[in-house]
Amino acid sequence: MSHTTEQPVLEPSNPQGLRIGDICSYSFGEKNRSYSIVEIVRILDSPYEVAEVKFLDVVVDDSGNGYFTYLLKTKKTMNASLKYLKRVCNEDVGQGETAEQQRHPLPIDRKVVYMTA
Repeated sequence: MSHTTEQPVLEPSNPQGLRIGDICSYSFGEKNRSYSIVEIVRILDSPYEVAEVKFLDVVVDDSGNGYFTYLLKTKKTMNASLKYLKRVCNEDVGQGETAEQQRHPLPIDRKVVYMTA
């Protein structure tokens, strides 16, 4: 007689409802001065609440080694905890937009984004 214990299925927690394509501020709050604007590329299927992000702008890089600036310049991605991401806008395209507008969204107005963060 064998006993099998069902393990709960762990689904990623995403209380903010963040989605792929969302433009977010990435900041550690009081922990350091770093402040960047990132785009969510992928939300990992992990119980650790992590998203893969691409840097769109680095306002302050207080990483200690210029890592965020490096990621911005090289267009590489990194994984970031969802708790440090705050949505500033969504890249969902509206109906009626042309394929060209979908491929090249309007640039983000930095003043508006930083005032809302």
